[in-house]
Amino acid sequence: MTALATLATAVARATPATPEDKARLQEVEQLLCGEKLMSVSAVARMLGVSSPTTIHNWLEKGYFPGAVRTAGRQRRFRLADVLAVQEQIRATEARNATGHLEFPDFGDEDPSA
Repeated sequence: MTALATLATAVARATPATPEDKARLQEVEQLLCGEKLMSVSAVARMLGVSSPTTIHNWLEKGYFPGAVRTAGRQRRFRLADVLAVQEQIRATEARNATGHLEFPDFGDEDPSA
């Protein structure tokens, strides 16, 4: 069982104190299960991106394979895809923080050497 599925099960078992809490819990469960999708602006906020245009650019590069279009032609994203991109961002930041750069061998050694 994935972490998101485990969380969804826990949320489904939670006992809400108020009808408003019940509605919030149902919304969270749907989000965790992939039934409820996120808007471009929500994804941008979650990833700490200042412009939704960046999300559209990443979408075109294939970073969100599960993205769908609504009947109104708006993009929606699954939480699992957003979390995967978030992990890629964190991994890249961690690599960059080390200051270590690796250059691939392109076979362009100095011919005079």
